[in-house]
Amino acid sequence: MPLHARHVVAAEGFTAFADRPRRLRLFLDAYGHAGPVGPFVEVVRQRVAASAEGIRRTAAAGDPAYRAMVDHGVDAALETAVRELADFAAG
Repeated sequence: MPLHARHVVAAEGFTAFADRPRRLRLFLDAYGHAGPVGPFVEVVRQRVAASAEGIRRTAAAGDPAYRAMVDHGVDAALETAVRELADFAAG
């Protein structure tokens, strides 16, 4: 039940996007989380956004590994995931 950007997980073979809400609920239930899904997804969105910003910040400071991540669009893919998860959390 990958929550990454659709284009990223589709390239890895996951395309059951309509099934993500059910699968996420099963995952949360298995870990004893009986609360609503929306707040959980919002925390995921915040953490993913922070990761994207951290990648950009570290790249700007000159780290070659993080510069390569930016060059390969890792930060942009994370930002796409943040946008897509907004719809997921609302639905």
